[in-house]
Amino acid sequence: MRPPVHPKDPGMTQTSRYPETRALRRAARRFTHALTAEDLLGDTARIEAVVHAAEAEPVFLFEAALRAAWPRASDGAPRREVVWAADNAPDDAFLQVRAFDGGGRLLLCRTYGLRLGAEAVS
Repeated sequence: MRPPVHPKDPGMTQTSRYPETRALRRAARRFTHALTAEDLLGDTARIEAVVHAAEAEPVFLFEAALRAAWPRASDGAPRREVVWAADNAPDDAFLQVRAFDGGGRLLLCRTYGLRLGAEAVS
């Protein structure tokens, strides 16, 4: 039996054995809010994210968090490419997210720490 889905966050479960879950959700929300604040949401055709973590599961968690954080009223969600870079210990886990327009030009780039309480790095 699958754990119940959190009512405010479709695709994400209420329980997770990964401490990065909250930070991944927060990073997805912050990234979409940054795109909106910079008036880049409508120009975004592709999002690339690299999850630097000890395990691969956060890749799937971030994909679901990004899908849930994307505004429903927008013209459509961009293509998402989320990959795992298994090169860091859990204490050093971080996420790099980039948004590109249809021509492949970089619109926005952010890096987020994935430890509990970590804030955006850049």
